[in-house]
Amino acid sequence: MKQLLQDQWAKIRAEKGWSAGHPLLPLYLLLRVLNLSWRWLRARFTLRKAQVKGRLIFQNGRLQVRQKGTLHIGNKVRFWSTITTTYLQVGPHGKLEIGDDCFINGALLAASASIRIGRGVYLAPFVHITDSYAFGSPEADQQTAPVWIKDDAWIATKAIILPGVTIGKGAVVGVGALVTADVPDGAIVAGVPARVIRYLEEEKPLEEVIAEPPSPIAHG
Repeated sequence: MKQLLQDQWAKIRAEKGWSAGHPLLPLYLLLRVLNLSWRWLRARFTLRKAQVKGRLIFQNGRLQVRQKGTLHIGNKVRFWSTITTTYLQVGPHGKLEIGDDCFINGALLAASASIRIGRGVYLAPFVHITDSYAFGSPEADQQTAPVWIKDDAWIATKAIILPGVTIGKGAVVGVGALVTADVPDGAIVAGVPARVIRYLEEEKPLEEVIAEPPSPIAHG
């Protein structure tokens, strides 16, 4: 909590351009803390059935949870619904794990068997992640393949992650991509189906990379 307050103090100073001795700084910090406290209380109530919860979980907007299986939420996770509702569904035999420091804003996660979200993952609005090809039907838990989103991955708006896919550490999935196969660590993928555009460690300018034909994702 002390670190959180320090972070908010520094954030307000940066936003306002104020010095540490500005007379309004304590008031703005108090208002910020009250706002965070309300978001914390909402998240604790909405996720009250989760078997594991971190100390600091925040909810901004509506968070819809349909939980019959196992739900694990890490520390410092933020569930936002600024554009569309964030939706978590865990079937009777399912397990959904969300790691520390994740930011989920308007995504849909439906676990009939196993979905693992690593640390520091960002899920944008309208992202769909499901581990079942029969999502929403009574046979959902009979046609499953686990999904794993590794640490620090970014999944952009309207991307769809199909069952059985692993998204590599630090990978980026582009807007509207349909991911049908594993994505390597540090790769940027886009398209339908998703293909590798480049790797984050490459020094080649983005303009040259875009002009090249995409490399296919290897299917197992």
